[in-house]
Amino acid sequence: MFVGTKYDPQALQGSFDTIVIGSGMGGLTLAALQALSGLRVLVLERHYTAGGFTHSFSRKGYEWDVGVHYVGEVLHSHSPLRRLFDAISQGRLEWADMGSVVDRIDVGDGFIDFAAGKRAFKEGVLAHFPQASKDIDRYLAAIAAGERDMARVAAPRMLPGVLDRFAAPLSSLVGLGHFGKTTQEVMAGVTRDARLAGVLTGQWGDYGLPPSQSSFGIHALVARHYLRGAAYPVGGASQIARSIVPTIEASGGQVLVKAEVVKVLIKGNKAIGVQMADGTQVLASTVVSAAGIDTTARQLLPRRVAERLFPVKKRIAPSVGHVGLNLGFKASTEELGLERANMWLHASPDHDANMARFMDNDAAAFPFVYASFPSAKDPTWAARHPQRSTVDLIAAAPYARFQQWAEEPWRKRGAEYQDYKAHLSEKMLEVLFRKMPQLRGKIDYQELSTPLSTQTFCNYGSGQLYGLDHTPERFAQSWMRPKTGLDGFYLTGQDVMTCGVGGALFGGVATFAAMRGLASLPTFKRVLT
Repeated sequence: MFVGTKYDPQALQGSFDTIVIGSGMGGLTLAALQALSGLRVLVLERHYTAGGFTHSFSRKGYEWDVGVHYVGEVLHSHSPLRRLFDAISQGRLEWADMGSVVDRIDVGDGFIDFAAGKRAFKEGVLAHFPQASKDIDRYLAAIAAGERDMARVAAPRMLPGVLDRFAAPLSSLVGLGHFGKTTQEVMAGVTRDARLAGVLTGQWGDYGLPPSQSSFGIHALVARHYLRGAAYPVGGASQIARSIVPTIEASGGQVLVKAEVVKVLIKGNKAIGVQMADGTQVLASTVVSAAGIDTTARQLLPRRVAERLFPVKKRIAPSVGHVGLNLGFKASTEELGLERANMWLHASPDHDANMARFMDNDAAAFPFVYASFPSAKDPTWAARHPQRSTVDLIAAAPYARFQQWAEEPWRKRGAEYQDYKAHLSEKMLEVLFRKMPQLRGKIDYQELSTPLSTQTFCNYGSGQLYGLDHTPERFAQSWMRPKTGLDGFYLTGQDVMTCGVGGALFGGVATFAAMRGLASLPTFKRVLT
């Protein structure tokens, strides 16, 4: 289950070209691309296993994914995302098709299935909204245009260091397109049917902001990502990191876990290495933080440097936290009637009102409860865990409601904390049981994670799930890119591109391009041909 090698300062082998802080999707992608270019990379992960939000964990014979519930655009061998995965894993990572239906959306009055493929998607929605053919066509056109506008965001961020001074002017020249508009603004031009708009934006939990606050660009990316079908890693989410680490090691690199970096070492205006929690200093010509901008600014850099690199007045708020309820059942997937498709259980079609009520009042209904069924998605599950099944439930949860216990150690936060978790668990379960009554009374094991869990294990200060909020303002910040104002120091991961497995992976790609410039072209040519 665990991925990586436990840190030991005596085990550090020779010198490294690059040090990567954090082993999430962005950090592993960058490290693998550098390894494929013949460079030696050291990846340092503070957790006990590599993978970031792609790792899995086990309890009492059960296994759950932490952040990977489905991945789009990997079912076709020619797609850029699939080719990148194949390259950095050297073909070791396999994918299981989730089938014709990817997501099932319920805004309070029954399920509407989101099927793979534009025609099937339209037919599925049209069955519930027979007068909305033109609205659905406008929606499909809008998300296609929004996806194309990602080039406006990505291009300035991928410029190599020698072209650094052109990044901000290029951003201003090309503009943001759909990334500069809210989802609500664009949807107002798509349909006047509030319920249809609520259904079409029903995947908003995948990026963490309701329509009035989110950039339509991120909604378009998510919607188009899954419109082409979705898959799940064969063997579970931990296979992502497990398949990439050997690529890094094959070039002499190392991926070390339980390896906490406390600061970036700086000489003049140049990053020269890192200092570990045990005092060991490791030097390299280049240092990359895959820990997120917020963590990098608060923990890894001197305050004066952080304020220069990440302007305080322009910083973007952290995304919302979440609670995750992991359920285990002593029964097969077939016996329980579990399906591969995810379920989005919304309080009503008005996502903004739902979120506002919940943020103002802890007693209000969850804006949504998301249900995922990993044991139904993985074709190897039954052989690995016979007569057992798992369900993941996820709901938004503001960090402030848990902050009073933040200084207490994991699993020792007291009875009041446990009582609050029990209350939240029951609240989530009741939403699930209304749709899946056959599961009531059959739970063998359950465990709830909170924003404090995310803070503890992923080192996100506010327990945020998606890094920084995906607002139009976020995408307008020219400084949010791989190249920083500190020589030899770069950023990667979801904060330099977008959230999600694919977003973080392309964050790694963007950082590789920014670091290597023209020298990156031979690697990209091998990957994409």
